[in-house]
Amino acid sequence: MNHTKNFNIFVVTDNVRHRLSEPSAMEIAEECLKRNIWAVGGYRKNYLLKENDFVIIYIAGTRENNKKFVATAEISKEPIVKKTEIVNKVWDVRISLKNIKYFKSPICIMPLLNELSFIKNKEFWGASLMKAVVKINSEDYQKILAYKNLELEVQCKNCNIVTNCKSRNVIKKIK
Repeated sequence: MNHTKNFNIFVVTDNVRHRLSEPSAMEIAEECLKRNIWAVGGYRKNYLLKENDFVIIYIAGTRENNKKFVATAEISKEPIVKKTEIVNKVWDVRISLKNIKYFKSPICIMPLLNELSFIKNKEFWGASLMKAVVKINSEDYQKILAYKNLELEVQCKNCNIVTNCKSRNVIKKIK
């Protein structure tokens, strides 16, 4: 059964910066990907997730790797309603994944904001990522992946980390 492949961003957040005893968004993502699954609290039919659709994993929140894309994957089976426990939290829906690939360096979203069409309001861009699953087009997917392949790493003023972004807010180039 062939269908047009969809492109999605799976968003995970740690939500609460004052609860450091809770798992970080990155810890949740790593545990999911280690088990070749993704889990969401509530599945909406308008997500329309299908086998072989493409996914980029995005870390929201306030802790490590926040505001960064960290991996890609493909959906290996249609989502199922099944309670799944991941790092002490129970999720309603399980999505099986395959071909999981971590980026060598997480990709900072900040320099991409003006390039991504799914972000309609550039000033309040975070609102575009306030869902568990964000539909994107193939062009946005390719723009994000293109940053993965840059040879030059820079220290980004927005993130204050060494990253592979092309931000105009570069503090210094790293050789």
